[in-house]
Amino acid sequence: MQAAERIANLIQRRPKLGDDEAALACLVGMTPYHLTRCFLQYHGASLRQFAHDTHRDSDRCQKATADWVLLAL
Repeated sequence: MQAAERIANLIQRRPKLGDDEAALACLVGMTPYHLTRCFLQYHGASLRQFAHDTHRDSDRCQKATADWVLLAL
């Protein structure tokens, strides 16, 4: 569940990350499948839905996913 919380925090800062499940899974050392299942169980929403609900109208949604993932790695 710690991985799900860490990913939620990343998505809250950069909502576009919700679209890149493979990169997020890599950040926490899980497969995309296992991260998706863990996140859904912990937060009750998919990564994309969580990102959408958290920052629907955010200007930060324009930030490119790849840039943030590269910085995080």
